[in-house]
Amino acid sequence: MPIIHNGINGLGVAKYVVSPDPTQGTHTTISAANAVAVSGDQVYIRQGSYTESDSNWVPGVNYFADGNSGAVSASGLYTPTVTITGNQTFTAAGNYYLNGIYFTAPSGNVLTVSGANLVYLTLRQCTIYVGVSGGFGINLSNSALSAVEIFNCQSDLVSGAAHYTSSCPGAINIYYCLWANSGASTVASTNSNGVVSINYSNITSALTTSGSGILNVTRSTIDASGINTTTITTAGTGTNTFITCSLLSGTATALSVGAGTTVSTANIRVVTSNATPITVAGTLNYEPIWFSGAATIGGAGTIIPLQSGPTIYTQGITFQNQALASGDVLQDYISQGTYTPTLTGSTTAGTTTYSQQTGYYTQIGKRIFLDFLIQYTAMTGTGNMQVSLPFTARTSSNGYWFGAVQFVNVTLPTYVVITGASATTSPVFCQITNGQTVMIFGSNRSGAAGANVAAANPATSPGIITGSISYLVT
Repeated sequence: MPIIHNGINGLGVAKYVVSPDPTQGTHTTISAANAVAVSGDQVYIRQGSYTESDSNWVPGVNYFADGNSGAVSASGLYTPTVTITGNQTFTAAGNYYLNGIYFTAPSGNVLTVSGANLVYLTLRQCTIYVGVSGGFGINLSNSALSAVEIFNCQSDLVSGAAHYTSSCPGAINIYYCLWANSGASTVASTNSNGVVSINYSNITSALTTSGSGILNVTRSTIDASGINTTTITTAGTGTNTFITCSLLSGTATALSVGAGTTVSTANIRVVTSNATPITVAGTLNYEPIWFSGAATIGGAGTIIPLQSGPTIYTQGITFQNQALASGDVLQDYISQGTYTPTLTGSTTAGTTTYSQQTGYYTQIGKRIFLDFLIQYTAMTGTGNMQVSLPFTARTSSNGYWFGAVQFVNVTLPTYVVITGASATTSPVFCQITNGQTVMIFGSNRSGAAGANVAAANPATSPGIITGSISYLVT
């Protein structure tokens, strides 16, 4: 049984290895490996292009691709080194795990979950390219309460294509994804049933609901400004929720609440030059809304400002004892954005080779709420490992801020307990100090000698660092 170093699951044992070179694996096609794999196996796919449509993916099997080239396409997407071209279908009951694969198809839909069985499909660090008009990246047409879970994945479209469609009573859950639209497609991603949940992601296309479909968006940006199309259109009977997100629509209305639907919002940002940024034929329940221009909610529907929050903000908002920078607008007080986190050493910055750099922040007054993800294959820096911040931390008498961090394939420090147990790995946290432009990662606790995470190549490639922290700025 071959032993494979894999960037996602560390050192793993792969029972089957797929390679275009028959001397380098157990099979030359994924279909052949699927024919013999059973639940609990791991299938390792070596670098190469595989042209095959398969409806015999095996539930319970982990499929891992051979690394990531780090190359970036014109649309800003990273190019994995394993490409599968064809229509992939998942029908048998169970859990499917796909990691680090580039999927595309010459026609139709790229990934389809169909049938009546309970199917759970998980995608991690994959790329989906919808290269044909009329196609969808994900087609969830299953009749059971099935789900597609998508983590740290990328997607792109040609004109006439869309990222997803769902008629399933289950769910599509999207986390930390970057979905582009280099083909300027005006076709909306849509669900007529079940729930689509978008979290900490940037989706560059229009979204719609119909039937009993529900759309929930949290801490994400939905951007249709490049195609001047309504960003989100709700229709049918669903109850939808948008929390701390941005809707961009160019010259079009940003949000259209259809008759029969309910939309509840809290702290959303609407960016459009349209004179009516939001239209309501159904029901809109809202807490703060920030508008880039006209603060108009049109339509004959039910509009309810919630008691727990203010109403609508455009210009002329004043905060007690605080002067704002540009015309006292809410944008000076609450804003969201993205940045590109960098990984360096504190003694020698060095050079780092990345396969992913993602950063999101929300600023409320002087407080920054930051989420970041870095995936890297090599670094030459020395000293403490450090990650850049989007804004310099405040200098104050007690200027220390701490946050949560998770490492994969990164060597962590050990602590030594003064009395009691022997040395072992300590919990590690993010740390920002006075006036710094970077955060470091420390290990410490009462009665122990702490240590910082050192700048070094990943234990196995790639290393992954993801975390969340809040801190104050000047």
